[in-house]
Amino acid sequence: MPKLDSTHLVDRIKRRLDELSAGASVASRDLRAVLTDQQNAQLEKNWTEQKALKAKHRPKSAEQRAALGWKTKRDLYIEALESALGLAQSEQLEAFESKLRRAEVRRAKIFLEAFSSAADKGKEPHACIAAANNDLARAGLQGLNVNRGDPIHTPPKQMQSTHTRTDDDPRSSPDEHE
Repeated sequence: MPKLDSTHLVDRIKRRLDELSAGASVASRDLRAVLTDQQNAQLEKNWTEQKALKAKHRPKSAEQRAALGWKTKRDLYIEALESALGLAQSEQLEAFESKLRRAEVRRAKIFLEAFSSAADKGKEPHACIAAANNDLARAGLQGLNVNRGDPIHTPPKQMQSTHTRTDDDPRSSPDEHE
């Protein structure tokens, strides 16, 4: 199973919130796992306040409970998850950008290490690129496409075009059709 990170947090919070709202029982550890330490501390503080409120007042009807601010543990969990969901959604873009940045750094590191290792062995630049892309593939990453115009890559002779376009060329350019 893949390691969960902050990009998965919104989905996990939504799932737990839906379960609680539907009336299903959810383990406390599952709820606390999606909350930060600060959110867990706030939840404990709110629960302590509710216990103190319930010890002082014993209302007989639902209206009296609502007027006093009585809440069940489920209600407190729902409130905590709703606030955590808002926070997680606001930080989701940052989490994706951070994950993308880490992946690009990892990809560049693997490519450069393999390229320099192949270059140290005296291989041609195109062979070094192939070796580096092979290492990227082994790591489960997409290979780098090195453009033909880059100074590091010189195409083989048979790949170079021998045809040069002239004014009397029967092939027309795209601009002529407009």
